[in-house]
This record gives sequence, structure tokens and C-alpha cells, in this order.
Amino acid sequence: MNSKASPQNVEVLLATYNGEKYLAEQLDSLLAQTEVSISLVVSDDGSQDRTLEILSSYKDSFTEFKVLQGPKNGAQANFFYLISQSKSDYVALCDQDDIWETDHLKNSLTRLKSGTPGVTFSAVMEFSNIKAKTPKVWPRKIRIGRIENILFENPARGCTIVMNRSFINILMDKIPTYSIMHDWWIALVGMSYECLTSTEKPEVRYRIHENNAVGPTPSIKTRFRRLGKILQSGSLLTIDQIRDLYSIHSDRMNDRMRRSLSTWVPPLRSSIVRKNVLARCRYRANFVEEVALRSTLIWVWVKERRKE
Repeated sequence: MNSKASPQNVEVLLATYNGEKYLAEQLDSLLAQTEVSISLVVSDDGSQDRTLEILSSYKDSFTEFKVLQGPKNGAQANFFYLISQSKSDYVALCDQDDIWETDHLKNSLTRLKSGTPGVTFSAVMEFSNIKAKTPKVWPRKIRIGRIENILFENPARGCTIVMNRSFINILMDKIPTYSIMHDWWIALVGMSYECLTSTEKPEVRYRIHENNAVGPTPSIKTRFRRLGKILQSGSLLTIDQIRDLYSIHSDRMNDRMRRSLSTWVPPLRSSIVRKNVLARCRYRANFVEEVALRSTLIWVWVKERRKE
């Protein structure tokens, strides 16, 4: 980036809800960003604490500052609303309780190609105020070589995502019905258009606490409880998400990607399920979770066949 030119403006979209405990520290980390200027747009989901008061104290610190009334329907709805209201060429998503490294925005912009759709994210450094543990990088290995790598596992924390306007126009053309979380959907759309980039160098310190919308890596007990619910229901939300992605964006995918996703569109034939279960690609980074997922896919197929 040319130091003599005016710094690139980035519209930071901050979703808040009762965030007084850590909000000032996050806002200070935004102000510390190098070689960019920031327009801050906040969507507040009805905070009852000092969140709005803290925000007001920073209103003169950014190039532009705006607070909107959020949809009050959870983090995903709040961020989709914020993105729909954005106007700048570059947009970054921001949680209320993290800390950005000073070069997060600068480095993110260098990974976005000018003139073409682009979305990028980074690994995070997890830390906690509750227990003194060595910070952990997540994910240690980002696997986005094939879309299969992210169909059943989300590699992107929303608080690290930066997008350009060309990508946002694609993303917001149609809001999905079955997306699990906004950041996962954004990553899937980015892969579908072959414009998703990343870095394994952590650019955000992700705070672990009791109120995270997405917390740390779940325990074995939690994983088995989730698996039990899936087996009991006979459905897998990730498959609904894949089908939504195929329905909305398949016309712009390359042939290999389109064929891969079409195998998840009903009716699920036994030969296709067998092919997916025995596929050489990795769906999950953790081996135990990989085995559990493939077993679950068989069970979901059996349940769907019974409904026919």
C-alpha cells in the first residue's frame, strides 16, 4: 500500500448486545489499525447495559460513525442486516469482545484482488480471561483447496472476515433459508465463486467466555451429545445448507464443484451416498469427527429413504 496515498477506508460492521465488559478494548484495537481509515457501523440488538454509552464515547474517533437498531434475532440475522446496510468498497465484520492485531485490515486488503469479487479471513488466537491457558491458534491448518473441505466444517470465524463490494453484491443477491451461521455461509459462497482466500497467521485474538455465540472447540461429551441429537432426528442441518447453496449459486460454479454439490440434492441414491461416504477427501479436520460424520451420513440417507 502506497504510504503517500490516502489510507484506504474500510467499513467495519460491529454487532453488539450487552457488550459493555469487553467493548472498549475491541474499539481501541480498531483505532490502532495501521494504514487504513475506518467507518464504524454498529447494529445493536437491544442492549440493556452500558454498551450504547460506551459506543457514544467513541463517536468522534472514526471517519464515520453510525448506530442502527438491530433485528433482535440473533448474531446471524444481525450481521446479514449490517451487510445489507453497508455501502463501502471494503467491509469487515467485527464482534464486540475480541481484539484485532494492528495489521488485520491492512493485511486483509492485500489478499483481496482489485476489480474482482473477493472475501478473506484469518486464523484466530483464542484466549480466555477465565482460565490462564496458553493461547491456541484455530484452525491450525486451513483447508480450502476443495469445497468439500468446508461443507461440514466451518474454517472461518466471522470476526476475521473482510469482503469487497463485488463479493457483497453476489452474497446479498439472495439470503439463504438454511444457513447455519453467517460466516460459514460467506465462506461457502466464496468457495463457490473461487474467490476465498485466507492466512494461517492469526490476525484476531478471539476471546473465549461464557457468552460466545461460537465458543472454543467442543469437548468429546458435547460432540457425542450433538451426534445423538442428529441420529435421533434423522436430519443434518449441513445437508440443508449444501442444498441451499446449490439452489442459489450452482449456475456460477465450475463443473466439478457443481457435480460435487449436486450429489447432495434429493433424492439421495444409494450409489451416490456410498460414493460420498467413501470419498478420499476430508470433510472434518479431526479424524474421530470424520468417522462420526460419515456414519451419520449413512443414517440420514436411511431415514430419508424411509420417508419416500
